[in-house]
Amino acid sequence: AGPVLFADPKVDGLAISLRYEHGELVEALTRGDGEKGDLVTGNVRAIRAIPLKLRAPRQQRWGGAIPAVLEVRGEIFMPIKEFERINAEREKHGEELFANARNSCVGTLKNKDPKIVASRRLSFVAHGRGEGLGLARRLGVVQQRRASASACASDVISTGPMSQGGVFTRSRSQSIASA
Repeated sequence: AGPVLFADPKVDGLAISLRYEHGELVEALTRGDGEKGDLVTGNVRAIRAIPLKLRAPRQQRWGGAIPAVLEVRGEIFMPIKEFERINAEREKHGEELFANARNSCVGTLKNKDPKIVASRRLSFVAHGRGEGLGLARRLGVVQQRRASASACASDVISTGPMSQGGVFTRSRSQSIASA
């Protein structure tokens, strides 16, 4: 039994940090230059894939409460079909086409008009691992699908609704992976 390869798609979008207080979205910040990001809360509120209010699961066994503060990190992206739709519309009106989905996403989010943001149908996935992320999933935050493990690299590289900027990979030997 050889090594097993795990791969997660690198979503080609804009890194974002969402801050919820008592279940309400109160702040959305881009990563910016690593020290100072842009406050884009108003525009993020126009993205349907991002819950404005967290909801407690209906499961009776939940028994938990929405935390006072929860920070969710993820990626805002423009789905490929939306990028194609926008460019077709721009072409029809004789406007310059957008170069790629990532730059279109970034430009859309930095736009000062939330109506334009809403019209461009951006999406969002949370990423990372940990207890906080599992809680976010239970409270209604959409998360990135993980590729399944495989012994063959071509099996874990897939296409999805978003543009991929690459693939994060890690490997473990078969004996460790099955333990």
